[in-house]
Amino acid sequence: MVDGGQPWCTACEWNLTVYDPQVLPPRGWLWLERWGHGVATRLDNRLFTENHRSPAERSHWTAARVLLVAISTVLVLTALGCLIVGGMLMLRDFPSIWVVPGLGLILLGIVLRPRFGRGPRKRHRLRREQAPVFFALLDEVASAAGAPVPDSVVLASEFNASMARYGLRGHHSLSIGIPLWLVLTPQMRVALVAHEVGHLVNGDPSRGLLVEPALSTFRRFAEATGAERTLGYVFDADRGGNRGIGQLLFELVLWVISRVFLLIHIGLSALGLREHQRAEIRADAVAAHVAGSEALTALLDRSALSDVITTAIGHAAETKPPLRWSELADRLHQGRTAEMTQYRQLTQRGTSLWSSHPPLGLRSSLVESWPQEEPTVALTASQWTQIDEELRPWYTAAHRAVLGARDYRPDSEATIR
Repeated sequence: MVDGGQPWCTACEWNLTVYDPQVLPPRGWLWLERWGHGVATRLDNRLFTENHRSPAERSHWTAARVLLVAISTVLVLTALGCLIVGGMLMLRDFPSIWVVPGLGLILLGIVLRPRFGRGPRKRHRLRREQAPVFFALLDEVASAAGAPVPDSVVLASEFNASMARYGLRGHHSLSIGIPLWLVLTPQMRVALVAHEVGHLVNGDPSRGLLVEPALSTFRRFAEATGAERTLGYVFDADRGGNRGIGQLLFELVLWVISRVFLLIHIGLSALGLREHQRAEIRADAVAAHVAGSEALTALLDRSALSDVITTAIGHAAETKPPLRWSELADRLHQGRTAEMTQYRQLTQRGTSLWSSHPPLGLRSSLVESWPQEEPTVALTASQWTQIDEELRPWYTAAHRAVLGARDYRPDSEATIR
């Protein structure tokens, strides 16, 4: 056991797929989370079968994508219709009573309009002249992946990395969390960049403008109607104020409406996220080709140990500079080699119908089942030294964030417990 939850058999996987609230706490209705976990487990098994031994071919149009595009089209046309009809009513015999419904339709059209996202602020972007060797790595990875170079790069403080799309023209922004970057070996870093760049060529429908309205509109409606309020909150007599029966009925009706919007959003999100998970596997295939299968597998396994590693880094930050965090992560990783199967299986226990990524353990096993590839991109030790020097200000900022109110006291003899 590596988590203290319900036991399972590592060899035969008995009891592995049982829903365990300790590993996957319910984020709303317990019955829905339990049901979603069961469905997700079956879909994960299907995903593994589809991609075992070789990644599945990119599917441009699936039933889920057709449905999401159809719903998005209806929403966009509805928004456009509301704006046009609302404008016509506003101008009809102006000023007149038609102004009221006209204004209402215009406001509804604004709410229903597609969102294109905003790019990172210029002051948050890493400029090419600030890190020429890092951008040379990015250029080389993009070329090897057959992908465009991201339009902007952001160095973040999260233990994460992502590729975001923004703007009507579909610009892309690569975000790399410095704490994650610092606990990786050089070739794992190449795999990380390659995986994120792989999102630009993996055909992920959830990143396209064609499905954005379906995946976000009903969430906004649910939030606007108070989806965070529970039924107990609505009937709570101790909230204060002189609530009459009319207000109570209004809040109850609003609660029902919010739950309808929420259930629609949950269903559409489940469709979109499953399509996104298939695209994640294709991004892994890109990373294996660019950085090598061994580096990608190591990256996925290290990510499965993220809780252990971040806790250890937090304890050691007072005495260990950022450039030595990867050494600590290496030792922790190597010390848990015998338990790695359990850590991989634990990620499968945390699967959900609303998970944006397939379980890390499933992804590691898939990469190992594919034909093993040697790295296409590999930098020299001198180049990595240059990159570390270019990113040193961000390393220092990440170190300060981890330290918080504590002081840095270098001690070469300090060790991780």
